[in-house]
Amino acid sequence: MWDRLENDRVCLDLWRKEGSSQALNKLIAQYQNRVFSFAIYLSGCDPNTAYEIAADSFAEALAEFKPAAKGDLSVSLFKRAIHKCRDAKAVLFFDPMKYVNAQLPKMNILRAAHNALVSLPFDQKAVLLLRDQANLTYGEIAAILNISLQDVKVSTGTVKNLFREKIEEQLDQ
Repeated sequence: MWDRLENDRVCLDLWRKEGSSQALNKLIAQYQNRVFSFAIYLSGCDPNTAYEIAADSFAEALAEFKPAAKGDLSVSLFKRAIHKCRDAKAVLFFDPMKYVNAQLPKMNILRAAHNALVSLPFDQKAVLLLRDQANLTYGEIAAILNISLQDVKVSTGTVKNLFREKIEEQLDQ
C-alpha cells in the first residue's frame, strides 16, 4: 500500500508542479478500470453511467486532493464513487448472451454469483467489492466507509459468508 500512496504523491506533484500529462495519465490508468468496474458491480448501472461515475469521482478527488495532508487519493476517489453509485439508476448488467459459448456449469456459476451480488444490501455489497474487487486494504475501507478497522474485518467476513451462502442457494435451485 505504501508504494501506491507514494506513487500517487509523486505523480500528483509532477502533474501540479510541472504539468506532466504523463504523470496524470499514469494516475488515470491506475484507477480508471478499478473504479469503473466497482461502479458497475456496486450499483448495477450501465457502462456509460459507470464511466461517468468513475470520471466524475476522479475529477472531484483530484481537485480536492492535497498531497501534503498525507491523504490517500484512492480513499477520496472510492468515497465519491460510493456516493454516486447510491444515486445511479440500476439496470441488469449480467448479459447471458456474452457467455453463450461458455459451458453450462460455468454459466450457472456466473448467474448464481450475479444473483447473489444483486441480492446483497448496498452497504454489504460495498464492503465486499472494496475488498475483493478493488483490492483495498482494511484500513482504506475503514477510511472510505468511516467505520472502525475491527468493524471492517467483521463486516468483510460476514458478507463473504453470506455471499457464499447465497451462491450455494442459487446453485441448488
